[in-house]
Amino acid sequence: MFFSVDKEILGEIKSHDLKPNGSNILVTEENKEEYIRLVAEWRLSRGVEEQTQAFFEGFNEILPQQYLQYFDAKELEVLLCGMQEIDLNDWQRHTIYRHYTRTSRQIVWFWQVRRLLFILKPKVPERSYSVTNNNSNY
Repeated sequence: MFFSVDKEILGEIKSHDLKPNGSNILVTEENKEEYIRLVAEWRLSRGVEEQTQAFFEGFNEILPQQYLQYFDAKELEVLLCGMQEIDLNDWQRHTIYRHYTRTSRQIVWFWQVRRLLFILKPKVPERSYSVTNNNSNY
């Protein structure tokens, strides 16, 4: 084992040195802690660099970075993850419909199913329904 890791990108395996000339440095009993630290660091940061960059680019299209200063941590969590507990009546009252009305058959069915699911599972699992808070556009 050497100070390098393999990463698959679109079906192609690429090797990444964890430190300069890492593919030529053997992991030994003496340096294994450094190896573990470097692998963990790479996996948690550089190993997902492209995905993180894509997330930030998409996020910035929705909410430019200069506006983040107006939110505290809790408000940003609600913005990103939605509310932990959903007030179904409030959600229904504040829903904006496009190409439908409150009385459209599909909308009536939607709310009937939502109510049934809400009755069957009154507590919303953590991080669920994050995209369907009060301003859903159905």
